[in-house]
Amino acid sequence: MRLPMLLAGLLAASSASAGEQLRLSGGTTYDRDDANSTYGWELDYGHGLGEHARVTVGWLNEGHQDNDHRDGFTAQLWARAYPFEHLVVALGAGPYLFFDTARDEAHATFSRYDNSHGLRPIYSAEITWFVDESWLVYLRTNRIEAGAHDSTMHIIGIGYRFDERPIGASLAEGTGTHEVEAFLGRTTLNSFAPERSTAYAVDYRHTLTPYADWTLGWLNEGGNEIIRRNGITSQLWLVHPLPMDGFTLGIGVGAYVVVNQENQIYVLNGKGKPVRVGDDDERLAGIVSLTASYDFSSRWSARASFNRLLTRYDRDADVLLLGAGYRF
Repeated sequence: MRLPMLLAGLLAASSASAGEQLRLSGGTTYDRDDANSTYGWELDYGHGLGEHARVTVGWLNEGHQDNDHRDGFTAQLWARAYPFEHLVVALGAGPYLFFDTARDEAHATFSRYDNSHGLRPIYSAEITWFVDESWLVYLRTNRIEAGAHDSTMHIIGIGYRFDERPIGASLAEGTGTHEVEAFLGRTTLNSFAPERSTAYAVDYRHTLTPYADWTLGWLNEGGNEIIRRNGITSQLWLVHPLPMDGFTLGIGVGAYVVVNQENQIYVLNGKGKPVRVGDDDERLAGIVSLTASYDFSSRWSARASFNRLLTRYDRDADVLLLGAGYRF
C-alpha cells in the first residue's frame, strides 16, 4: 500500500499546471553478483513539480538472468538542471516495489521456483535532449540496491511531452459515476517455464473523486498444468488524466479473494522424485495494477489493464486484460 499512497501525496503536491511526459526505453541490465547481463526496459509517466523537480511513476523490467527474473513498480523524485538549451540533466531516487522469480536449485529437477516481493531503493541519472516542443530522447542509468542481485541498467529511450493545461478540470463532472466493464485477456504464471491460459473478468467501477476510483470485480484466470484460480477482486485506484481529451492513466492496489482453486503443490519423496501433496489453503492474495483508458463518449470507454497477482505460496501471475466499459 505504501507506494500508491506515496504517489497520491506527490501528485497532490504538484502545481495546477505542469508539463507531463510519457517515456519508453530499453537497453542492458548488468547483475553484479552473477557477473552477466541481459536485456532491460522501462515505461514511465512523468509529472512536473515546477521548473527544477519532477515525479515519475513507472514499470521496470530487469530482464531474465539465468536463475532470476525481476520486475516491478517504481516511483521517483527528480532534481533537474539546464546546462544548455534543449538539454536537461537530472538525478532521481525513490522506492522500487519488486517482484522476483528465482529458481530453487534444490528442486531444479522439476523446475521448482520461488516468488518473492520487497521494497528497495532505486537511484537514477539521466540526460535528456528535447528534439522539439513535443519529442525528446534520453539516456538513463538505473542503480538498484536489492541486497542480493544488485543491478545496473543502461537504457536509451524516446518520450513525448504533452501540452500544459489545468489538471483534473475535465473530470470534475464525473465524480460519483458508475461503470460496468468486461474483459478478455491472458494469464501468465510467473515461473521459469511460464504456463499461460485465457483470462476473463468483469468489474464494477465507481468514481470516488476526480483522482480516485474503486472497483469490485470477478476474475477467472483460466487454467494450466499448475493452477486454476478464480475469485473476487477489490481495488482502490489513483487515476490521472492525460492532457489529451479522453485518456486516463491509473495505478491500483487491493485484494484478491480466491473462491475456487486447484493448485498443484509438489515435494520430493525419499527417492528424489516430485510427488503431489494437494491444494494449498491460501485464499487471500494481493493485486497491483496499471491501467489506461479512453472515453469514446460520455457512456462508452475502452480499457487495458496489467495486473500482478501476489501470493505467499509461489504462484504469482500476470493478467493482461483488454475490455470495454459502459458508464451510467
